[in-house]
Amino acid sequence: MISAIIDPAGKSNEVHISGSAFLKYNLNKVIILKFGNMKKRMIVKVNPTLKEDIVKLPKKLSKFISIPSLPFDCYLRKDILHLGPVIGFMPKPFFYSNPYKMMLRF
Repeated sequence: MISAIIDPAGKSNEVHISGSAFLKYNLNKVIILKFGNMKKRMIVKVNPTLKEDIVKLPKKLSKFISIPSLPFDCYLRKDILHLGPVIGFMPKPFFYSNPYKMMLRF
């Protein structure tokens, strides 16, 4: 499985990956980054300093969209890099006995 790290100084149209991962996943020079509903063409740059199965993404994807520094589920399939946050919800102990009250809030 591939893991993503966020680079605050990265160029908005580039994704960096190790040479071994580039070969392992048989990538093209351009891939599609799928982040939620957004799809963006990204130029693939081989970075020999990255460990295998690590991809480095820019924090800022456009003028309006940036990637937060959160843990992400990430996988590559046919030159499409799927990136999605791991979302969890931690209710307060008050709601343990009656979860229905918590659902009324949404």
